[in-house]
Formats: sequence, structure tokens, C-alpha cells
Amino acid sequence: MTIVARSDLRHPCPSCGKACPGYDTRQRSWRRLDTCQFKTIIEADGPRAECGEHGVLQIDVPWAALDSGFTVRMESLIIDWLLESSISAVARRMHLTWDEIDGVKQRAVKRGLEHREIEVIRRVGVDETSYQKRHECVTVVSDLERSRVVFVADDRKRESLHGFWRRLTPARIQQIEASAMEMCAGYVSSTLAHVEDARTKICFDRFHAALRSNDAVNTVRKQENRELAARVAYARRPLARCFAQGRARVGAQRRGAHDPRAPVGHRQRNRARRSRRRRREPQRQVQWIKKQACGLRNREHFRNAIYFHLGGLHLYPGPDSVTRATF
Repeated sequence: MTIVARSDLRHPCPSCGKACPGYDTRQRSWRRLDTCQFKTIIEADGPRAECGEHGVLQIDVPWAALDSGFTVRMESLIIDWLLESSISAVARRMHLTWDEIDGVKQRAVKRGLEHREIEVIRRVGVDETSYQKRHECVTVVSDLERSRVVFVADDRKRESLHGFWRRLTPARIQQIEASAMEMCAGYVSSTLAHVEDARTKICFDRFHAALRSNDAVNTVRKQENRELAARVAYARRPLARCFAQGRARVGAQRRGAHDPRAPVGHRQRNRARRSRRRRREPQRQVQWIKKQACGLRNREHFRNAIYFHLGGLHLYPGPDSVTRATF
């Protein structure tokens, strides 16, 4: 299918919208949906306009995005399939290369992030996940009420979470009611530095709280075991064994009470339970993304895969492009 542009038309500048004279044309091609199961390609002379303010620029065509080699409907179909399956599977079914399908995915994420508006977030979930066989980690921040990822950063350090808080205005930060996270000193320190009255809003994950409590019990138990074994025959005295277990429980409770990272807002226990339970939902979906990809060696691709499936972004090329396009 060949389309020829008229040379006497004035074209709007892509930057300012002013009508400008044509500069020249360049041969371009786009893959569109198959016609009666036959591969169909659109070829056209893509015009370029000469704007007095912005120079020579490529003119957008109504059936495709500016940086895409597919029509709007073709790219939308690929995005629909990517939401359901892996890049390799979509490439096999669409008879395209892996790089072409991945390019559609990367452009969709870039387009969605550029047009995304961060809404009011009341419950924040902070978690870390690993890739490359657990050698490196990324920080994932989620909106627990809407079950979507709003921020992804490298590593699991204090600076990793700083990037999320700096994106929010002071008014948005004050609207945060709870922040569910694991017992990571960097996450806690960053939250305390940016969120007012953060000690009443931090909710630790139940798994890490139980792990820390079990470690404290085990440490006290070993200390008591060594002390009693040096004094008496510990194995022959059931009373001494019960005494040691009692002291271990008391010691664990005291250590948990004096933990400087522990939140003081115990009155909001029910709200903390709900936040911790919702925090696990994005984490399960991130694990599904890693399993589906069979390993991601590129951190940027891993970040974009999380945004693509869990970011709640508008991935398609324009809000009304599918309805207005003719191809």
C-alpha cells in the first residue's frame, strides 16, 4: 500500500502547531495489521516541515506514532498480547523479531511515564526484589489502595527511597496515612527524614518482624544454655530448662521493645495489618514477571517490565489514536 503526499500543502509544526511550508519528503514504511492473512506494509513519503522557530522537523502521520515502525492498530495489538504473554511468545505468534516486540514495549512504558500524573497516595508499600540470581536488587514503591507500582529505583539503600519522596509535594506527603515496608534501615531512615510523624505511620512486614523476634529468642536461648551448662547438668533438670525458656521469651520481648527502628503507633494496629497484607500483592506480581521473563539481565528492562505490567500506565499510542486512526 503506497501513499503519496501533496507538495502544495502546508503542515503544522510538531512543536508549536504553526502552519509551515514543506521542506522535503522521506520514504518511510509501517507494518499494519494483516489483510486476509497476508502481510501488509504501508509505504509513504513522510513530509518534513520547515519552521522558522524550530527548524526542519518530521511531520506526524495520523496512522502511526512518530518513532514507531508499526501503525497504531498494529502496535495496540502487540501491547494487548504483551500484557498476556512474554516477548518471545508474542514474537513467534506475530512473526516478528524479539527486538521489534521489545521496542514496542519500551516505547509504551516511556509514553506512559511521560503522561502519568501521580494521584493522592494514602498507603505506600516499599519493598525490594532481586534479579540476576539474587546478586542485585531494586526498590519497588507501590500504591497499596490501587495495587499499582508508582516508583522503581536501583539498589535498596537510603538514597533509593529518597527519589520517591522528592517526587511528591509536601502536601502529598502529609496525606500519607501508612507506609508498609520491611525492616531495612535505609528505608526507615529515608521515611523518617521526609514524612512527618513517620513513627506512627510505619508498618513493618510480619515476616521480617517474626524473623527478628526469632533471632532474638535464639540468641537468648544460646546464652542461657551456655550459662546453665557451666553450672549444673542442664539435661537432667527440667526446671532449669523451663526457667531458661521463660527468660528467653522475656529477653526477646525486651529487645523488640527497645528496637530503635520499631514504630510507636501500636494504636493503629488494624490499619497496619491491612497495609502489610496489601503490600504482598505487588510483590507476588513482580515475582510472576521474573518467572515469565526467565531471567532479566538488563536492569532497565526489568524496571520497564514492572512499569508495563504493574504501573497502571496508559500504554497505547495516544488516548484517542485507535478511534481516529484509519489503519
